Amino acid sequence: MKKILAMIGILFFLLLGVEIYWYLTNGANLVIFAQNQSDKTKIINVKISLNDEQIFNKALHSGEIMPKEINLKKRIGVYNLEIWREDKNEIVKEKFHLLLVKWVVIDVYSNNIIINYSYIPPVFQ
Repeated sequence: MKKILAMIGILFFLLLGVEIYWYLTNGANLVIFAQNQSDKTKIINVKISLNDEQIFNKALHSGEIMPKEINLKKRIGVYNLEIWREDKNEIVKEKFHLLLVKWVVIDVYSNNIIINYSYIPPVFQ
């Protein structure tokens, strides 16, 4: 029983160490990436709000190698994410929980918006 508790304790501190590393590397505990994945629309104007606070209001260009990055320091809790796409007057709303360092990837396509959440950094090709 002591070995199991020791292993759980070691895993907990390893996870905590990794999360502290990512927090210090990014300077934030919430990292949002927004990118235009559309083949048809070259420029898409997007507004992103978090709990009714606008955090992004820019044009996303197709063909960009790296997406736009938004680094935020937020408290642990439940957040409302709202993405508004101007050209189609489309609004996507989602709720998510923030506990540790979290990455949010927002992919804007010609006909929809896809949001992915992760506790490990995404890899872009």
